[in-house]
Amino acid sequence: MSSPSSGAAPPASYSTVLRNRRFLALWLGRMASFSGDAVFDLAIIWYVLVSTGSVLLVGVTLAAIYVVDIVLGPVAGTVVDRWNRRSVVLATYAGQAVVVGVAGLLYAMHDLTYLVALSTVVLVEAGYQLTLPAHNAMVPGAVRKAELLPANGLISGTSAANTIASTALGGLLVGFLGFTIPFEYDAVSFVLAMGLIAVLPRALGDPHGPDAGEAKGPDSSPERLSFAGELREGLAVLRRDRVLLELTLLGTLVSLFAMGLQGLYAPYVLEVLHGGASLYGFLTVSFAVGSVVGGFLVGHFGRRARTGRLIVLGLTGQSASIAALGLIRAPGLALGIKGIGGVSQETNIVPWTALQQARIPRKAYGRVSSLVNTIINAPSPVAVLLTAYVATRVSLGTTFLLYGLAMLATVGTAVLLSRELRRLGPVETMGPPAPLIRSSNERDPGPST
Repeated sequence: MSSPSSGAAPPASYSTVLRNRRFLALWLGRMASFSGDAVFDLAIIWYVLVSTGSVLLVGVTLAAIYVVDIVLGPVAGTVVDRWNRRSVVLATYAGQAVVVGVAGLLYAMHDLTYLVALSTVVLVEAGYQLTLPAHNAMVPGAVRKAELLPANGLISGTSAANTIASTALGGLLVGFLGFTIPFEYDAVSFVLAMGLIAVLPRALGDPHGPDAGEAKGPDSSPERLSFAGELREGLAVLRRDRVLLELTLLGTLVSLFAMGLQGLYAPYVLEVLHGGASLYGFLTVSFAVGSVVGGFLVGHFGRRARTGRLIVLGLTGQSASIAALGLIRAPGLALGIKGIGGVSQETNIVPWTALQQARIPRKAYGRVSSLVNTIINAPSPVAVLLTAYVATRVSLGTTFLLYGLAMLATVGTAVLLSRELRRLGPVETMGPPAPLIRSSNERDPGPST
């Protein structure tokens, strides 16, 4: 941890985390790769649309991303916990740079096919599943526990701002220069991110560091578990931590509704607000601006707030904003409500991320956090199809209203039933994570004789 060697530690704030060179390198490396990803995401979807003329293939491309997230999430998290996180990030960024760079060259030579483009999307997304938990797992080693909320608030807020700026840049690059330059921009962003992460000490990425959460009792062992054993160990951590388990289940139920609506915003703009592509773009930007504001506000003012209250407040705001969209027909109001939804999302996500970093043993962070994300996102593919069917049976406005009310009911029920959620205090007051405990029958077998 980066704490002063003598005297009282200064109060946690954005200035304290930005003066921390380790966190600064982590943050800048993440922002560099995110900028390239935002440009690439816009370019590759637009390339698929204009090169194939098929909306169905665009949907297949997006569905492939969901499938990668669900299938590779737990596996990638376990990989992150088996090897040095810094090394994993560097190797993954190098691979992503090569993959995207080759795709750009193939387009320049008129040899980029849809299957190659789809393979590029899958490989880049697979890399993201490795780098995201690896980055998040290194944050608790770079900052003090009291700085986790402002650190994550800064990451979240600047990520949203980065997405706005980089998506606009991607649109300009594609519109004026075609697809080669946006692809190569992403490749260069990975190389820049590698340079920033390379300055970090290797020890920061060590999952077996002094605060990694290794048990010291008679059942502990320095021997490495099998890959399946480490997956089971991560699942055991989640099962033992009632707070994480309850919040994961709550997130899964909310995701069933919120993710299902993702495919309805464009038709909502067209049929309910009677707008066009520009209004749809403004709606997206409004949500992103709200995310920027929400991330910074929670990171600055929420450090001493009760974590459970922040998460509930965020989920309630998201639910209410979705329900409100179902009741209005004025574009201006819709933009404002969408912005409130962005603020609310960060009010939930920032403390939720800090909570995981504070409660999950650092040694197991990759597999546990990836497992949590996989469980929460698992309903997404089915939810999108189910919600589309619901929208064909009732109006779009009614669908938003019903889903928002269902989310509010889900959050309210969780508050009533979960004593742990109601009692959850500030992140900085939480004790150390529970140690990992390995039973002797989970160790790797020795060499055969």
